Amino acid sequence: MKSRTEADKKAAMNKLADEFETGVKGIVQTVSSASTQMQATAKSMSATAEETNRLGQTIGRVNEIAAPDQKASEEFLDHRDSHWEDSDVRRYSLLI
Repeated sequence: MKSRTEADKKAAMNKLADEFETGVKGIVQTVSSASTQMQATAKSMSATAEETNRLGQTIGRVNEIAAPDQKASEEFLDHRDSHWEDSDVRRYSLLI
């Protein structure tokens, strides 16, 4: 009877250890999967940030190139408006 009780205790402990191990393995797999997903997201976000930075630099260069043309266009329009007050001249210039 004593050996039966000892065997039952040992079996119960082994079952408990197996259940614990199964639970820990499930947690480790979940954490590992989440870690992999987070790493992929971080890489994607980093690539997006690099692309955004590159596009920002490109836009900055385009603005530097376009700024003189924009200023020249504004100066032309100011000049036209200040010298062509006559409505007939303005109407003619708009037709062209």
